[in-house]
Amino acid sequence: MKLNMKGEWVEVAPMYETRTYISNSCCVLDGLIYVCGGFDVRGNNQRRRNDRLRCVERYDPKLNKWEIISNMNQMRSDCAAVSAGGKIYVSGGFNGLEVQNSVEVFTPQTNTWIEISIMPSPRSGHCMVLYNPHTLLVIGGFDGQDRMNTVFCWRLGHHMWELWPPMKAKRSNFAACMHNGELIVAGGYSAQKTIAGVEKFSGYEWSKLPDLPTNRSAMRIMVLPDFRDFALTKIGSAEEQKKWKEDDQRAMVESGSGHLRRRGEDEPRIVI
Repeated sequence: MKLNMKGEWVEVAPMYETRTYISNSCCVLDGLIYVCGGFDVRGNNQRRRNDRLRCVERYDPKLNKWEIISNMNQMRSDCAAVSAGGKIYVSGGFNGLEVQNSVEVFTPQTNTWIEISIMPSPRSGHCMVLYNPHTLLVIGGFDGQDRMNTVFCWRLGHHMWELWPPMKAKRSNFAACMHNGELIVAGGYSAQKTIAGVEKFSGYEWSKLPDLPTNRSAMRIMVLPDFRDFALTKIGSAEEQKKWKEDDQRAMVESGSGHLRRRGEDEPRIVI
């Protein structure tokens, strides 16, 4: 499904494979959406039900078309994926027998996957983010016995892992994103329940942010640069839109050039 500029949810082309446990194994590279691995509860003629997947697909939003690309080397559900340096990195996950610690990278130009590293500890339900152009972070997850709060850094081209400060809360199946140079993590599953806790990593330390309104896990978090403009006219009830517009008018300030602008209009919004 996609949310169009009219504020409507529209169905798009279906994937070739049915799959679940992919909330953190999707990423975008060069305008294409990649979906890696997952868990097939239905099966097909070539595969049993409840198999973990090696297959990968990518979606072209302009063509509304999915394409099957080369399989990963390992079967993985609940793995994590991120794009960096023109490539796709996938780590960890569950293969149906054990939680994995391997990492592999996809090069679009050659349509090949290569295993490049072993994480210091196995994990699934974790997140990977591009912290800066040369640094990947692997965050939290589940090692097969316990939820984790550990964070490891992988510097592109250095081929070694570095332990970074741990999150305040242990969590798996949570969401993470970068916002104004800070790492934000939200929700997830911790010990015996779904949680609403939010944290940010800035200045090489973690601090708490206000909780989500509801406990959530297995969701995604994203940054929309123009979310307020979109929300003012495209989503919510007529009464909500009216209130937002009134609030928006009160927030208008005179700029130095004599033009009206919204206070903080250049600040992107985080949407969960």
